[in-house]
Amino acid sequence: MYIFKLFFIFLCSIVLLLSQKQALEELKQTVQQLRCSEAKFAAQKELLEQKVQENDGIEPPPVVNYEEDARSVTSMVSFTSILLNCAVLQLCFSLGIRV
Repeated sequence: MYIFKLFFIFLCSIVLLLSQKQALEELKQTVQQLRCSEAKFAAQKELLEQKVQENDGIEPPPVVNYEEDARSVTSMVSFTSILLNCAVLQLCFSLGIRV
């Protein structure tokens, strides 16, 4: 009976370690995706700054205000940061780290 308990504890430990490894790999993937997004946004910003310099002093065309424009871009950015924070908290929880 004692051997079965030890074996069960051993199996539980392996399962826990595998789930922690999977959570860590998912976090690494999330970080890599965020780095790619950051690089993409940096390139877009650079292109935009170049366009602004090219058009310096030129009157911009009139803009039509659509209802869809009412959505905030910052809400998408904060959503991404919330997802990253949740992933970090999940990893800390799975590793038994108090935050």
